[in-house]
Amino acid sequence: MRIIIILAMFSVVIFSQSNVWVKSTNLFAEEPGCKHMSAMVYSADSNRFFSTLGWVFNGSWNPVSRYADLSLRLPDTRWINHFPKDSLFTHWGDSTGNAIGGGVNFSGLLSLTAGFMRPGLFTSAYRSFYQYAYNSDDQSIYHYMANKLLRYNTRTRIWDTLSTGIHPANSEGGDWPLIWGAICYDAYNKEIVLFGGADVDVRNGNCGTWTYSPAANKWTKLALSVEPPPRCYSQLVYDAKNRCIIVFGGDHLDYLTADTWVYDCVAKQWSKKNPTRSPSPRAGHALLYLPKSRSVVLIGGYNYTSGYSAVNPFEMWRYDVTVDEWKLIKEFGAND
Repeated sequence: MRIIIILAMFSVVIFSQSNVWVKSTNLFAEEPGCKHMSAMVYSADSNRFFSTLGWVFNGSWNPVSRYADLSLRLPDTRWINHFPKDSLFTHWGDSTGNAIGGGVNFSGLLSLTAGFMRPGLFTSAYRSFYQYAYNSDDQSIYHYMANKLLRYNTRTRIWDTLSTGIHPANSEGGDWPLIWGAICYDAYNKEIVLFGGADVDVRNGNCGTWTYSPAANKWTKLALSVEPPPRCYSQLVYDAKNRCIIVFGGDHLDYLTADTWVYDCVAKQWSKKNPTRSPSPRAGHALLYLPKSRSVVLIGGYNYTSGYSAVNPFEMWRYDVTVDEWKLIKEFGAND
């Protein structure tokens, strides 16, 4: 799913001019392989980018790979392993992204190694898709995967697994993992919102809208009369200015969508929007909130013609929820 990899990398590009990409070179240590479908977030608290989890595969399982949690403070030119203690350097890996050991860990997701919980480095279970969210209040990244909720604290650099009882994938008594969905941190209610995905054991394979309270350590299914239709590969983004969460498009797994929905965090209700112009049907796109311009942008995505490569031409759109308007910012050519 190359488009998701591409969009994750675009999240760390610096804007030196409006609507112009600037490539930062030599971000990774020289080493074969790459991280597929990892989480990529920016923490204003520490002025760092973080990349967590992801599926490492380079044609064969390799005992040396990128570590599960990396940090980058621009204009530095290397991702640095964010180990819990400096004493773990050389034991778990070097400073610039290479890791040692860890093995395949399909069942527990986290294992105790040298006194700290550590993700297994090489299992495909670590494909985050969009089921991750950065909680700006506790400075932690939450991952919902393999029917478990994992938390990585960027300050302490420690992983843990949260025991939550009933959760979205097991609410109907099934045990299939929810995949290809999305979660987003609602800073107004201080909770995580989940929507979308597939493979859960319900009639349409979609579990509806759920919220997770970090304070109560509890998932709650919202009883809503109106919700977006089921979809996959469609990111949620929190609009801090308007206290809402936006979702656009996605893959219904038999057709692509191009609808815009907004979740009002104050009223806890979904509403369908009807902009006069929208991006074309797509999935796998990035939705980002830019705090300085206080706007939401959409980047890229795939369609059934492009497969899992980027839609051509590669596009950037801006959405203004206050006037329900999408605007095409720019189409990027091959040399942009």
